[in-house]
This record gives sequence, C-alpha cells and structure tokens, in this order.
Amino acid sequence: MAAATVVAVALLALTLPALIRLGRGGRRAVTPALVILTGAAAITFVSYLAFFVRCAESGCVITSDHTVGGFYPWWRANDSWQWGAQLALAGVALVLSSVALFLAVRGRRSANRAVAVARVAVLIWTLVAFFLPALWEIVLI
Repeated sequence: MAAATVVAVALLALTLPALIRLGRGGRRAVTPALVILTGAAAITFVSYLAFFVRCAESGCVITSDHTVGGFYPWWRANDSWQWGAQLALAGVALVLSSVALFLAVRGRRSANRAVAVARVAVLIWTLVAFFLPALWEIVLI
C-alpha cells in the first residue's frame, strides 16, 4: 500500500502542472480519469481502514453454519489472507487510476484504455470487498 501511495503521489505531482495548463477543451478528456482516481482513492482509504479495524468486537467468530455452499466469509476471520488481497487490489486500482490520469493529461491515445483498466480494478474491489460481504451480512446471515 505504501508503494502504491508513493507512485500515485509522484504521478499526481507530475500531472498537476500539466493539468493546470490545460485549456478548457482538454479538460473534457481528463474528467473520466479524475473521477476514477477519486473513486480509487476512496476505496484505498476504506480498504486501509478496514484492514486495521477488521473483526472488531465479536465479529471474528465463524462456525460451520456461517458457510453457504462452501463459501467462507473471509471478512469475519482476523487472519484471513483476503484482507491483504483486498488491500493490495485497492493499491493496484490507485496506481492504475493515477497512470490513467497521467496519460489523459498528456493527451495519450492509451488514456482511454488505462481508464477502462482502472475502472475494472475498482469494480472488482467493489464487488469482492464491499458488495459480497454486504449481501452476505444483510441477506444470508
């Protein structure tokens, strides 16, 4: 996570002067990259908080009746490897979205593909680390 944050900050430092110099017409192409970067920054923050506050109170108790179809609710286990994986995925999404913004501000043709890849990373994190646990806790348990 630290490396992802350093890369994101470095890319933003390189991007901001060019972003300020952009004319009005150039900002339209940059907007999707800014939006996805904002989302990636938000999920990175949430992911970091969840990693360190995981399984507060009595939430870390898993019994065999908590599994559905053999699926294991990893967010209820303090030592689950998925905690680190979701944190790493958020870091990857942050780096990808920073690269997308950098490419968009520079006017590169690959910026649209970079934004699409960053969107996929944010979507995967949202499904795996947010919607799946929320659906599980609200509907199944």
